[in-house]
Amino acid sequence: MLSPLGRAPTTPRYAKATRGKNGAHANININFFILNCMFQQLLALIIIVFFFFRLFWQKRKKQINFNEFIFWLIFWLLSALAIIFLKKIDLFVANLGFSGSGIEVLFYLGIVVLFYLIFRMRIKIEKIEKNITKIVREISLKNK
Repeated sequence: MLSPLGRAPTTPRYAKATRGKNGAHANININFFILNCMFQQLLALIIIVFFFFRLFWQKRKKQINFNEFIFWLIFWLLSALAIIFLKKIDLFVANLGFSGSGIEVLFYLGIVVLFYLIFRMRIKIEKIEKNITKIVREISLKNK
């Protein structure tokens, strides 16, 4: 039987298929796998809700500015959507031809974004160091 995408249905790669006494396949761990995935998704969503509350609390206390608030709000919203629609992301990734699951692709994408943010921070720090050097030089020349 073909799936709506025209492919043969597959079992999750963590589910173990075993042969019963009559030779038929029995997926004994599939229910555990599904429950485990749902628990992990629920736990991740609870953590994201905690970060939402923390974000709004920091904004109310004026610990972050508006731009930071919007950035983190969008980040946590996209994270929640990615967790909610993880199965659709798996299908999308499979249609693109990647062998990994959607969560793996999201993980790799997250690492790329982190490296980009580290690169930007390094550039800003270097600029700040140059400005500090310039200011210190001007102050020392005035004090001579």
